[in-house]
Amino acid sequence: QQSQQSQQTQQSQQTRQAQIQQSQQYQQPPHGQQRTVTILDQTDTSHVSSENTIIIETLRTHVSEIYRKSAKSSVTEGKKLDDMATRLSDLFKQMNRNQCSQSTISFLHNVVDGINSKDYRRALEIHTVLAAATDWEKNRVWLVGLKRLLEMLKLHESSKN
Repeated sequence: QQSQQSQQTQQSQQTRQAQIQQSQQYQQPPHGQQRTVTILDQTDTSHVSSENTIIIETLRTHVSEIYRKSAKSSVTEGKKLDDMATRLSDLFKQMNRNQCSQSTISFLHNVVDGINSKDYRRALEIHTVLAAATDWEKNRVWLVGLKRLLEMLKLHESSKN
């Protein structure tokens, strides 16, 4: 029984150490440096059709912009940004495998039009229709990431004014 307790204590210490290491893995970049959007840059989009690359490039550009604007933000904010980028990479993968319906692609073009015209309210409205009209189970991961991006863009735009 004593060895069992000793084993449990050792396991709980290892668990605590793992949690500490995990929380320390995300580090702010040195002052004045920018985070990089490695997950989106590394996601293969080589099979995305030329007419749909505008979706990929627009999202990449604006995620990079959010990272740049948030370079001095908190660790929590950095983790949210990383989560958003990871979620959007799921969309990129689906597009690369041609797994998005034509309807979804059409909605995404409309969202991108809203982003490019800085009409984030309209882009969020289109996102809401897209979320209701699409297969939620298949697309929920990237739909959440897209909504976060749109909300962050809207927030950054309103903080300028």
